Amino acid sequence: MSADNWADCPRCHRRHEREVEQLRKDANTAYGNVPQEQWQHLDALVSSAEAREPESTLREDYEIYGAEEGSVNVRYSGQCQVCGLSLTFEHEAVFDGVDE
Repeated sequence: MSADNWADCPRCHRRHEREVEQLRKDANTAYGNVPQEQWQHLDALVSSAEAREPESTLREDYEIYGAEEGSVNVRYSGQCQVCGLSLTFEHEAVFDGVDE
């Protein structure tokens, strides 16, 4: 069964941003304090991490139905295939004035 949508996981995205920031901080701290080749390696790690876009790993499945019966039902579930972040909810909204 396929997903209704694949999205970018907000947790994985933030982890990636923190990883890039830490690599950048390490390279900046090392600048002028380590041999040039070592700093170039650190700088290359920053560039590589910045270029690596996180994949869309958040599987989203959803359903919207029921208008014909006078209410709309929404079901949503999302789960990241990498970090396990998940959310599930259901909501029903009844049309006002159906019996008029």
